Amino acid sequence: MIIELFGPPGVGKTTFAKCLAKRLREHGHAAELTMSVRPAEKSIGPADGPPHEGGRKRAAFERLGRPLLAMLKRSARPRDGSEKASPATGSATRSASDAASDTATGTARDLMRMLRPKSLLWSFRLEQYLTRLSSSWRDASESERITIFDQAFVQAISSLVLLGENEDETLVCRLLDRAPKADLIIRLDAPRDVLEARLRTRNGAQGMLERLFELDLDRNLELMGITDRLQALLERRGERVIRVRSLDRRSLEGGASQIEELIAQRTEARPLSRVAS
Repeated sequence: MIIELFGPPGVGKTTFAKCLAKRLREHGHAAELTMSVRPAEKSIGPADGPPHEGGRKRAAFERLGRPLLAMLKRSARPRDGSEKASPATGSATRSASDAASDTATGTARDLMRMLRPKSLLWSFRLEQYLTRLSSSWRDASESERITIFDQAFVQAISSLVLLGENEDETLVCRLLDRAPKADLIIRLDAPRDVLEARLRTRNGAQGMLERLFELDLDRNLELMGITDRLQALLERRGERVIRVRSLDRRSLEGGASQIEELIAQRTEARPLSRVAS
């Protein structure tokens, strides 16, 4: 079973994902997390102090280095998709991992081809992210566990809409058609003033170098409207979106309780189908 969260930046997707996983495990479910948190970034809260300067620089270099490493590994493979000859038989063979990697890369390329960000930097970053996400999604679809993505394809599509500067509904529908489908979609929500305060706190906890990899406050807040429209579109297409308020720890725990009860009902009623990438 795959659970996917989405919502504007600062809404608490990572915090809720951890809260939900903890509750599911406490109630006997085999649950695991697939996180997309920034390297070395701490949760924002009153008990958290600002990261030291060395941690900030390391975080920024890790954020750049991870996609660069992925790109170098991909470029080292044959560009024509040719198969490797087996030393023992001389016949052309391809491993299952190679085929799976091609599928993951194909999903990312298809989505990027349909709507590419205007910025070359963000185009590169999103394509690398989507490739890694597709691979993780494939693994989750083959698992018997409940896998929680703190953000995945719905979130990525909202970013493509923002950075590609195109909100055409027909195009967005095509993006949703191409993306793999989660068994359960959860939208995290909070008032604009709460999100703005959280984003300002996050920005203040980052070094100058790490801010190069972030959208500014206004663009982050634009994602609120895109998220609203994307949720409405999903619901018009017949997909259920569960909305969870993210005001404080109590509201998140209440939302986790609601989701846990729903999962218990579904798993008792019938097995859930999964759609692999």
